[in-house]
Parts: sequence; C-alpha cells; structure tokens
Amino acid sequence: MGLALIAGRLLSGYFMDRFIGPYVAAIFVLVPLAGVVMLAASVARPILMVSAVVLGLGIGAEVDMLAFLAGRYFGLRAYGAIYGALLGLFMFGSGFGPWLMSVSFARTNAYTVALGGFAVMLFGSAVLIARLGPYRYAVGTVHTADAPDGRADRRSA
Repeated sequence: MGLALIAGRLLSGYFMDRFIGPYVAAIFVLVPLAGVVMLAASVARPILMVSAVVLGLGIGAEVDMLAFLAGRYFGLRAYGAIYGALLGLFMFGSGFGPWLMSVSFARTNAYTVALGGFAVMLFGSAVLIARLGPYRYAVGTVHTADAPDGRADRRSA
C-alpha cells in the first residue's frame, strides 16, 4: 500500500499537468471506490492485496489534487486560508472515518455498512468533482490583487 501511495502521488501529478484536472481527480476518487467494494465483498487474500494497492493509489493522490484544484478554482490571493480550510475538512474526515468503521463493527459485527457508506460518498464525490467545470484561474496566471477598476489582476506566472 505504501508503494501504491507513492505511485498515486506521482501519477496524479503527472496526469493533472496534462489532462483536465477534475476528470483526473474523479478517476483517482473512483479507484479507491473499487478498493472499498473489494474490501466489502471478499476476505480472500489476493483480493485484499489488490484492494490495498488501489486504496493506496487514491490515498496518495487526494491531498495533492486538493492543493492543485484549490489553486485553479480559488486563485492564489487567499490560497493559504482556503487550502487550510479544505485540508482541515479533509483531515476531519480522515479521523472520522475510522470511528465510523468501529461503530459499524460494534453494532453489526461487520464493516460492510460503513464500507457501503464510504462507497456511496466516494461515488458522489467523483460525480461532483467531474462537474467542476473549467478552471477559474488558468494555468500560468497568478491572481495577485483586485485592480482599482474592480476586475481581478491576472498576470502570467
């Protein structure tokens, strides 16, 4: 899983630079969806190994994609505050998920309820990400400040 995590970071960065970011991000959200479904459906060792690899690919990509898309959709003027808020929400979910897994197991003696919920949320996230539309701040521009006439000042980076 650790090697897949590294591969996910490298591959997502490579593809985000070359293709439409929201589509790449949606694919990298659907990849761990496959891993979640495999975890819910099987306890066979080979399936669990494949599940760990595809989960690692997605886990490795998510924070990097968040940073990339935050810059493209919100610009750089308040990037630190916006990315910090998004990352805080992401980290909350990262801590809340294991707790939900434990509650699921305590109440049902299985993880399938939580995994099913995670699968639904991953699918919904992929759909929403794919619908983001064109970047608000094009590649190669820096949003520095509002111009005196009220329009955004965008200069080449």
